[in-house]
Formats: sequence, structure tokens, C-alpha cells
Amino acid sequence: MSFSNVQLANVQSLQRNWDALNTKTTRDQQNNEEKCAFYLIPNDVLDPQQRIKRYELGYWDEKGQVRFMREAHIQYLKKHLGELGTRYMSQASSKPWLYYHVLNSLDLLDAEDTSLYEGATASVEACYTDGGYAGGEFEEFPHLMTTYAAVNTLVLMRKYSMIHRDALYALFMSLKSEEGSFQVHLNGESDTRGCYCVLSMCRLLNLLREELTSGVCEYLLRCQSYEGGFGSNPGSEAHGGYTYCAVACLSILNRLGECDVDGLEWLVDRQYALEGGYNGRTNKLVDGCYSWYIGASLELVRKYRNARGYPNRASMLKYAYCMEQNMSEGGLRDKPEMHSDLYHTMYCLCGLSVLGALDKEVDCIHCIERGKVVDCMRYFGGLE
Repeated sequence: MSFSNVQLANVQSLQRNWDALNTKTTRDQQNNEEKCAFYLIPNDVLDPQQRIKRYELGYWDEKGQVRFMREAHIQYLKKHLGELGTRYMSQASSKPWLYYHVLNSLDLLDAEDTSLYEGATASVEACYTDGGYAGGEFEEFPHLMTTYAAVNTLVLMRKYSMIHRDALYALFMSLKSEEGSFQVHLNGESDTRGCYCVLSMCRLLNLLREELTSGVCEYLLRCQSYEGGFGSNPGSEAHGGYTYCAVACLSILNRLGECDVDGLEWLVDRQYALEGGYNGRTNKLVDGCYSWYIGASLELVRKYRNARGYPNRASMLKYAYCMEQNMSEGGLRDKPEMHSDLYHTMYCLCGLSVLGALDKEVDCIHCIERGKVVDCMRYFGGLE
């Protein structure tokens, strides 16, 4: 008689109840629960070969407890500072993001390596064009997303003099729309991401001026959906990433209380019992990156309300340690059986920092270690 992973882990009571519905959504969820349950099987029930593998790879400590594979993650990150290979070919136009993901991750792991900074600075600066930063060096136009990544990378390295502050402000104002949002590039779409990128950078660079911030709060308030979370635009579906962007923006503006804060209980509903992690939308699968987007949003709301505690921290740590870590490759990932990647490695680490599981404390507005945010704001604080 064979048993499923859910049965071997004895977590049947934690499965989602779909009332016998059989759809792609329910099947995907059940399949993912089965994959996640494999990492919850008790040591004495697990196949002996799997036990040996987990010890050899350093996934377990000498007591058979899951450990944080810090050194494996550091090695995974450092090997991505050379040639990335074909897996990253599609991100050739996202160079500032790659540096941000690697350097921010190393910093959060307390493995900052300043010898990397000269090459990273030159590479990021090569992406500067027309007042902002493009994704690459080949006659691309500036984009708010890559500009955000470039500025954060320069702040991480404390290369403040390399930041084209006045030109950035002119770019931001040229992209501002009448409705209060920002186009992500010339003639591009406007959404809550653009608002977040601009306000986050302007807070760091002491550029939060009335002409820039006017109308932004009102636009964001229109993006809050009937579910309680925020969408990309007014009338769109609530989404964890867009909710983070909106909550962070409203926190920057000191106007979080003007939204439906009670409705943000939607954030708590993103956590699934069996896996322990968060999803980003109603009835979607859990994803490691939402440990940051949902986790940081919850922390900002918690601070606003001066509340205590954290929603089921132990369950979220279970997902982070047992299922996000890739014991074969190092790095962190979306969910079990997925490859590690730089994006998920950084945001999973940021989520762990929000939980207080790392020595370094990430700033929940800027997604950079708090001390470096303070240093940057002190540097630009005296400038007009």
C-alpha cells in the first residue's frame, strides 16, 4: 500500500477545502500541497536515501533539524557575478536588476564584498541614458523599474555621487500623468509600480516635493479593490505586489490611514496552512517572493497600528526553511521542484529579514538594509 506525501506528513487537516470541486485551480493546489508535504515528512518516516542526501548537502544539522544554508546561498550568488549563461538571456535588458538582486542578497547575508563594487558601478553607469537608467547598454530608453534597481544598487554601494539626482527628478516629472500616477517609460503604462519606484527613490534622495506627490495618494486610493488589497490600476484585481507598492507609497506620504486599513486583512488571508507561505492573489499558489511583498506590507500596517506580533511567523519560517531553500543548487526559489533564481533569492531573503530571521534588518519601504537607508537619507538630507 502506497501513501501520499500529505498522508506521510500527516497534514491532511491542513489541506485546502474545495468542496469536491475539480478544476485546474484545485488540481494545481492539490499537486503543490503534495510537493510541499514531502518536506514535512518526519525524519523517521522519510526514505533512508533521502535522509542521507539531506545530511550530505547540509540541509539538515546533526540533530536532523532543517538549517539555513547560508554558505550555499552565498556561493550561489557569487557564481552569478560572471557569465550567466542562456538561462538569463531573457534578462539581458535587466542588468541593473541582476546587480541589485546579487548585491542586496549578499548584504543581507552579511557577506558584502566591496571588491565587486568597481565593476558593478561601471556596469550600472553604462545603463544611464536620457536622465534615467535603461535595462542595458544598447540604445535603450530609461525605465522606472530599472532606474529604481540602479539607484538602489548605487545606494547599496554608497556611490551617492554617481546618482544623477537632478536629471532623475526631471525624468520623473516628465512621466507623471494627470491622474496622479507615473508612466513607467515614455508613452508606457501607468500603475502602482511606477508610483512606488518614484516615491521610494525620491524619499532616499530627498526629492519628495509637492509638485511630484500631488494626486498620487488619490490615485492609489482608487486602486484598492473590494477584496481589500490593491491592484495595478483602479478596478483591477487585488495583487500582493501591487498592494505592497501602494502600502509603501501611502506610508511614505504618511497617508496610510486614508485607505481601508481594515480591508487589508486580505493580506493575512494570503497565508496557506499546509505550506505556510503566502500567495499573491486569491486562489493562487504560494510563492516565495510574497514573503517579502505580503510580509513587508503586513509589517508596515502593523507599525501604523502600533500592533504586536506577526501573523503565524512559525508557519512562514517553515515554508522559508523547508521549501524555499534549494538544497541541491543553493539559492532560494518560488516553490519546491523549481530552480533557484536571483529574483526569488533576494526577495525570499528580504522576507526572512522581515521575520527577524537574519542578522541584517531590511527596510520595509526601500528593500535595502536599514543602516544603508539611514546613511543615504543623511547624505542627501541637506540638499534642496
